[in-house]
Amino acid sequence: MNLPSELNNLGVSFLESGDAAGAFEAFREAVDRMNSVAAHCSDAKGAKEPTSFPNKSFPSGCLLSFRNDIEVPRAKRDNISADLSIFVSKEAFGLLECCSVQSPTLDTIWRSSILLHNLALAMHLIGIETGHHPSLRKALKLYRFSKKLIVAYLEADDRKESDEVGTTNTRVVMSILNNMGQIHHELQHYDTARDYFDCLTQMLAAHDSTDMKAKERCNHVGLLLNALLLRQEPSVAAAA
Repeated sequence: MNLPSELNNLGVSFLESGDAAGAFEAFREAVDRMNSVAAHCSDAKGAKEPTSFPNKSFPSGCLLSFRNDIEVPRAKRDNISADLSIFVSKEAFGLLECCSVQSPTLDTIWRSSILLHNLALAMHLIGIETGHHPSLRKALKLYRFSKKLIVAYLEADDRKESDEVGTTNTRVVMSILNNMGQIHHELQHYDTARDYFDCLTQMLAAHDSTDMKAKERCNHVGLLLNALLLRQEPSVAAAA
């Protein structure tokens, strides 16, 4: 039984039903469980480490635990003027029980990057729903670490992946770029938001959408619209 993956997939179901708080708890528990998997992977006799990582300070066999770092606000604020979640890429990613990549360490890193993206997304949606900016900043932290893990995975010399994993990686990176851009835009960090949306636009332009399914094509168009709309600083109408 692969408990982290099962908990992750439970969180995906919660998100799809609109329960971001329930999803967050499932994803957070999955991250905690993944810590144990990562530690076992590192301690396994004869375990082979990837030959190359871009950031040598990153301990490839462990995850951070966010249980004591994140509190989920429950109350919804009354001063929210618009539903900003329309600009969020809401796609959470499921995990298969079997290994998707060759190296156990690489598999753990890849799964961890997906878990942290999903955890960030749940916190992101909660932050928007409650108007709680500290939650958005914590979502940024989670997105950054997810991106760091997926870059470490992508730059490892000895990775081998299925087409499904490769497609998921592209969608995850696009989601991270969009959602970090949206948060920075909401926090009025407009130059930083523009940088993320410029990167997203480049990825979208290079990505072949010919063989996409209807849902994927809809997500692709939505990301492109977000990049066009949110890369600009909001204009303030002149007083009459």
